[in-house]
Parts: sequence; structure tokens; C-alpha cells
Amino acid sequence: MTEDGACRPVHSVAPGTARPLGSMFKLYVLGAVAERIASGAFGWDTRLTITPELKSLGSGELQNRPDNSKVSVLEAAKLMISISDNTAADLLIHRAGRANVERTARAWGARDRRDTPWLTTREMFVLKGAGYPRHARKYLSLGTAGKRAYLDRVVAKVPLSRVAGWTAPRELDTLEWYASPAQVCQAFARLSRLPDKHVGEALSISDAGLALDKTQWPSVWFKGGSEPGVSDLGYLARTADGKSFVVTTLAIDPKTPFDQARAVSEQLGLTRGAFTLVKGS
Repeated sequence: MTEDGACRPVHSVAPGTARPLGSMFKLYVLGAVAERIASGAFGWDTRLTITPELKSLGSGELQNRPDNSKVSVLEAAKLMISISDNTAADLLIHRAGRANVERTARAWGARDRRDTPWLTTREMFVLKGAGYPRHARKYLSLGTAGKRAYLDRVVAKVPLSRVAGWTAPRELDTLEWYASPAQVCQAFARLSRLPDKHVGEALSISDAGLALDKTQWPSVWFKGGSEPGVSDLGYLARTADGKSFVVTTLAIDPKTPFDQARAVSEQLGLTRGAFTLVKGS
């Protein structure tokens, strides 16, 4: 990254090709939340209510807390990033407003038409896992306004008990969140320019096992994402003399599931090597 926060590629493969992000989409949610807080709409200490209709599935812990219990925006943001808590993400999308998340993503360069409407994780689980492919096909047949109405009138009323898991890649080209590697870099860059320490606090809790030398890389931010056929890792790391570098790897196979643990191990190795190579640039 340049001193003014722009991304200058050192090495890239298909940097402009939009790919499924998995939970890496939460970078944009964090950005929208921080921007709304800066505008005075609410604060990091604002309490969110974990209502049954906002609970999700998959990674996280908030879905296991009692109905109508409370969590602060800051705790939700930290859980959303550090352990990829899906309920936390949905609570924050609800509080910031779907339209505002869409606005932030577009302003930060992620303008793929498939990102509108911006889905919650609960909506994604229902579309891909409840009576599949009925809801998915109906949703995808609609225009943007129709999709928004379908989410509100139909998808929101489907209980999570009807969602069945899936192990093979499903609708990766049509039902996901999308951005290119260059746009992911831009998202990290925009987050780094926000004058709010809580953004960095959330992003630096976990490095997912990258384990860079802290004397050389004192600050490391991470967000990844996965589902069957998707394994994404994204990092921003700063050197001791204040230079910032972003490394992101997006591994996608829309047809065949791959070994997630092996993919992540290989991606971590590539990422460590990339940071070693760019440090002197």
C-alpha cells in the first residue's frame, strides 16, 4: 500500500476477477459499522438485542445465547471478525442497515451486481439449505426489488430448523458475496484509514495461524472466509517502520469440494512467503 492508502500491486493473479468471499464479506460490514458510528448514528457501546429472527447458523457463539439477550456493538464486531460469528454479522447488518452496507461496499470498490441485495448469513443459509433449490431458484429469478421483497416476505419467515447442511459447492457463482483480490486489498486499505482504534482491535485479535515475526511485523490484521468450494484468507500487515502490505488468497472450486485444512495450510505458506518477499520492496 502507498502512503496515501492506495493499493499498488507487487504481484497478482487475476486481480480484477470477482470471486466468492465467504465470511471475508464481513470486512465491509465492519467498515459500514465504523462509518455509521463516525456519523453519530450509534456507538460502539450501543446494545444490540439477539432476537430469534436475527440468529444464524455456523461459526460463532451468539446464536447460543438466550433469546433477547444483549451484546454491545463492539463485542459483536470483535466476535464477527475474530471467530467469524455469523449472528454477530447479521446483528450488525441489521443495526447499520443493509442499504448502508451496500453503499460502503460500492464506495470501497466492490460493485458486483450479485452483491445487491447484500445478504445476511441467515438469508444465505435459508437460500442454500432450506428446501434447496426452491428458494434459491425463485430468488435468482427476480430483479433487485423483487429479491428484496422475497427476502422480507418469504426467506425471513423460514425457520432455521428447516436448513440442512451441504458438503458440495452450491451456487458459488450466484449466491455469495463477491469481490476481486484488488477490491479486497482496497477494503483493507479503507479500513486502515478509518480513525477508529476499535477497527484495528477487532481485526488484530486472530491471525489464523500465520505467526509472522512480531519484531518485523508488529501489526497483523486478518479476515478469512469459507464454505464448501471456497477458502479465502486476507491479511494486512505493517512493518516496524510503518509500511503496510496486503496479501489475499482466494481458492475457489465451484464443482468439487476440496480438503479445507490442506487448502488453508497451503494458503498460509504462500502468505508467509509473500510477506517475506515484499518486506524489502
